[in-house]
Amino acid sequence: MKRTKKLPSRKAKTLRRGIILAVCLVGILALYQPCLTPGQAIRASEAELGWEKTQVLGETQVLSRRVTLSGSRDGLMATVFRPFQPLSPLLGRQGEALLWVSNTPSRAYPSSLTAIPFRPEEGQEGSLLLFGQVDLAEAAAVRVYDKEESSPSDLSLEAPLSTGADGRQLVCTTLPLPAQETTFLPSWHEILDQAGHILYAGPLTYTAPFSSIDPMIS
Repeated sequence: MKRTKKLPSRKAKTLRRGIILAVCLVGILALYQPCLTPGQAIRASEAELGWEKTQVLGETQVLSRRVTLSGSRDGLMATVFRPFQPLSPLLGRQGEALLWVSNTPSRAYPSSLTAIPFRPEEGQEGSLLLFGQVDLAEAAAVRVYDKEESSPSDLSLEAPLSTGADGRQLVCTTLPLPAQETTFLPSWHEILDQAGHILYAGPLTYTAPFSSIDPMIS
């Protein structure tokens, strides 16, 4: 006598579908590796560079994004945290968290500073992200401006230095750009003491072109 094949119950079908969906979700997350914390963005950038673990030295905000300056013996690294940005090297997207890397200052060049201006919304102020390290005992502030004779702007911006957790003299800040300064690209900087006297002057390590922070910093 033939046995009637027992059909799976509705509960069993639901459970099976749930297991399949869970396995698929785990696989997607393993491939995609979404960034959930600023620390994950930093670790992914360290892995990309082959650096030892860095220590967080400073943080600032550019629009709604958190930018973190961290350092080790290898140098300084700036990363941007964008929730759910992919960090998996399998997708070739790991570098999206990494903004810029710079070496530590030397006797010949006692500062290592980077400036990245961001486009303002129409009629709104823009932003200048300024970060890096200074190695001068009496240094108190940094001033940036464009030294080119052909520059259409005479704007200069100043930011105080702070002391990082490891004792380094740092700047990691976002400075407002007036709405009319849509082409401000600082090329030069001065290191100032408490009285405003210039201790050192030289070109910035790097100035990025005007960028937009969404959907990614580029």
